[in-house]
Amino acid sequence: LWLAESAAVKNSLGLFAGVDIPKGEEVLKNGGELHIPIYDKNPREWSRLHDVWWSQGISLDFALQSDFHSFSFLSGVGVTATCHDGKANIELYATEEVDSTGVHRHKDVTAGSFTYRLHSEYVASETISAGQELLLDCRKSSPDEPTKEHKVLANDRTDKESTFDSSEALCVDTLNIQPSTIPGAGRGAFSKRDVKEGERVAVSPVIAFDESEMYMFEQAFEEDYLTFYDKVVGYQLLYNYCYGHKNSSIHLLPTGPGVNAINHDSEEANVELRWSNSTLNGNKDFLNMYYAKLTGRQDVTMILEYIALEDIDAGDEIFLDYGESWEKYFESFVENDWDPPPFSSKYRSAADFNKQHGDEPFRTVAEQRDQRYPRNIITACLFEETEENFKQDPITWTMANRGCLRPCLILERQSDGDGKYLYKAEVHEMPNIIEDPFCKLSKTHKMVENIPSEAIMLTDRAYTTDEHMVDTFRSFIEPPGDLFPDAWMRDDSTDMGDFLHPTLKS
Repeated sequence: LWLAESAAVKNSLGLFAGVDIPKGEEVLKNGGELHIPIYDKNPREWSRLHDVWWSQGISLDFALQSDFHSFSFLSGVGVTATCHDGKANIELYATEEVDSTGVHRHKDVTAGSFTYRLHSEYVASETISAGQELLLDCRKSSPDEPTKEHKVLANDRTDKESTFDSSEALCVDTLNIQPSTIPGAGRGAFSKRDVKEGERVAVSPVIAFDESEMYMFEQAFEEDYLTFYDKVVGYQLLYNYCYGHKNSSIHLLPTGPGVNAINHDSEEANVELRWSNSTLNGNKDFLNMYYAKLTGRQDVTMILEYIALEDIDAGDEIFLDYGESWEKYFESFVENDWDPPPFSSKYRSAADFNKQHGDEPFRTVAEQRDQRYPRNIITACLFEETEENFKQDPITWTMANRGCLRPCLILERQSDGDGKYLYKAEVHEMPNIIEDPFCKLSKTHKMVENIPSEAIMLTDRAYTTDEHMVDTFRSFIEPPGDLFPDAWMRDDSTDMGDFLHPTLKS
């Protein structure tokens, strides 16, 4: 895959196929891409980040993980491919793997500091010829299909031929994602090819935004209206994937394939960051832009390169020095701030529990009196009410009801005669108050029978997963060097953004 000026949308970058891609084949084979959840965000505050968020349908259980607005940052193709609803040639298959890679909150200080979610895959919906731009349909057509927040206006589109100038393009298909060689670091990025010292290992567009976009503010639903307060109650997990500077309110989020999985190692770092000299970066005028202009424009193209500090062999893990400030803060966090959460030794996430007990039938309410599930795990059923269901009691589940994962109580279980089970359950309203309108029930709960095993799952109760833990490590990355120019620095310690500094936490 190649990064070049989009032929489909004005003033935008796009991804282009370097080889022919048959219909039905993955467009990027790199082991998957990171899915970084964004919980309890204020969608009313405009930001360039809103253009790259996905909502709904990325993972079945996502809407049950919090009580307010939830979005997804899908690194790689999910961000850099162009939205073009009329001519899409790739589609997102909302498949996902959740794996902590052996990290546990009782023993590992890094628990909750990186995403456990890996999403894939982007598939060609038609045969794509080498040189063609990858175009993604970002609209939502049903409650269980993903939709991207980015909207391309009709006058932004062009009628240019969907090909690119290879002399100006940058290869972005250079990294694989797999478990890191660093214990407790989650997944890492590994080079697909041999790279000589001084050569480019990877490349990534970046988005500039105000630091306050990573704050989580206290909020409440009052009189049918969601109210946000000034109190900062935490930081988004995405904060750990951003580049920043202690004297700047500007943060940078890299979006290229694989780069968000690059881990820290100050002693064994084999890449460093620099601003690309590619013509795609123009004259790098953004380095002279001040805060308001840089973060307030959608047409600013910014590209970073990861340059080899030594010869790198195919299969080597890529490491970046996150900077002295980051390292000192992490060491201080380990020594002074971190303790295992109380009663955490026996904690098991739904993903880990399912790996061990996934073949077992779901337990009824009566069975759970003697053999209960862990307190952080609930049963959830796929159920979307149809017009025909309004007067039915109980409702007989059909494929027309497949949609909207919601909490449910398993009441009865019976064999279907083929070695599987059908269940009777009491399905409830979704606890997430920003529920999808498709998912509304005509009553607070419904009795549903003949639910197949495939429409039921065990999932984590809201706010119980590792990324929701109090005092989980959060910090932006501050790489050494002159990545941040003087124009981006502030004169004092006060944020230049819309919100107040996180001293409000106290």
